[in-house]
Amino acid sequence: MPERAQRPCKHPGCPGLTRESYCSRHVDEYAKKAKEADAAYNRSRGSSASRGFDNAWQRLSTAYRQEHPLCEECQRKGLVVPAVLVHHIVTIKEGGAPLDPRNIESLCNPCHEAIHGKDRWKRRTYGYEEDRK
Repeated sequence: MPERAQRPCKHPGCPGLTRESYCSRHVDEYAKKAKEADAAYNRSRGSSASRGFDNAWQRLSTAYRQEHPLCEECQRKGLVVPAVLVHHIVTIKEGGAPLDPRNIESLCNPCHEAIHGKDRWKRRTYGYEEDRK
């Protein structure tokens, strides 16, 4: 299999070439920034219980997935895919009932990412924006 072509390092003004995002001189710097940003993001989120995912949710989620073992979104498309999680249709943050069985559905990871993936990355910033100014 051919190797990926080298391209310029993403660090502003760096003349280095790399097959990754950053050259060997800058990769550690940006990895450290990403790790610090992840830690800050996780601290700001609070515990899963404080976000509505307590023992009652765990029991409901487990029971619901046992009753609905297939991804409900895939089933609507005529596919048979195992579910790996239970998803709130209307999020708790948006006022959805956390323990209402009518507000949840079993999903596979790709379907869950299709729903939430874009939003997830909007909330995180890694400090790269300051370097680009």
